[in-house]
Amino acid sequence: MTATEDIAQADRTLTDEDLPELFRAADRASRSGQRRFLQAVVARLLLLLFATLMALFTLRGVVDWLPADVDMAGLLAAVAFMAAILVEIYVLRGELDTVWYEGRAAAESAKSLAWRYAVGGEPFAIAKGKAQTPVDEAFLRALYTTLQDLGEVPLQPSIDGGRQITEAMRELRAMPLPARQAAYLAGRIEDQRHWYATKQRWNARRAGRWAGVTLLAELSGILAAVFQATGRFSGHEVIDHLAHVFAPLAVAAASWMQTKQFRTLASSYGVAAQELATIASLVMAQSGEARWAVFVEQSETAISREHRLWRATRGRRKQHPEVTTSL
Repeated sequence: MTATEDIAQADRTLTDEDLPELFRAADRASRSGQRRFLQAVVARLLLLLFATLMALFTLRGVVDWLPADVDMAGLLAAVAFMAAILVEIYVLRGELDTVWYEGRAAAESAKSLAWRYAVGGEPFAIAKGKAQTPVDEAFLRALYTTLQDLGEVPLQPSIDGGRQITEAMRELRAMPLPARQAAYLAGRIEDQRHWYATKQRWNARRAGRWAGVTLLAELSGILAAVFQATGRFSGHEVIDHLAHVFAPLAVAAASWMQTKQFRTLASSYGVAAQELATIASLVMAQSGEARWAVFVEQSETAISREHRLWRATRGRRKQHPEVTTSL
């Protein structure tokens, strides 16, 4: 088989379905935790905003089943505050943020291990005369270490079963070096670079939009406060309370920006995309299995560096160990 034919097999790369079962289970857990955590954050912010707004008004005699001297707005504010507390308890008891971060950490670790194994990167280098069984065992031990670090994260195994070493991983590992290099370039480096570049633009746009919302709420609050201080439009209950309305709106927008960390992610993702573009230029220049194995290890370390930064911005409490399994 020629080098051209080897490279043409790059379409035989790894997809998410070809990765270990641990990756798919951790990925599902992380996505579920992220979705529920963000939904809870939005619900809590909306409840607090509603409670704050209700506390600004008086609504008596609006319903027949309440005594005339009972303020309906006050009751609604109290209910909203109680609901916000329940949502916070739900988040804390379920440790949804921990499920999100731990699940993502495990998924990314399993993905990195799978690519190292499949293309012959350290610590799973391909050497002539070396038996495959010790390499498989070392890979499974590394996966087991990742699994142990998951703690209480709920993992849902696939109903149709799954393997930690898939046939696609074995097939890719059995290919000649040029084919593995091409597959790694297309399926790992370029795929990851495209993801970072796309997310960088997405986060940059969101950062600008939410900064605009926050600024608009703050400027509106200033204007409403000036009206209130000068006595203009005095006597209009809604106008008198506008400054109190825009304040929680600005706080809610700022809180959402802090939760999503648009600016931080836009910056770090942009740097990661540039670093991966540099790595992509060097993939096919690596000659020999030993040199290639070290290059893959360095590339995976660069990819995991960005992920560690992402976790650090979200206040990770513990760090998963680096992949150091030896044969």
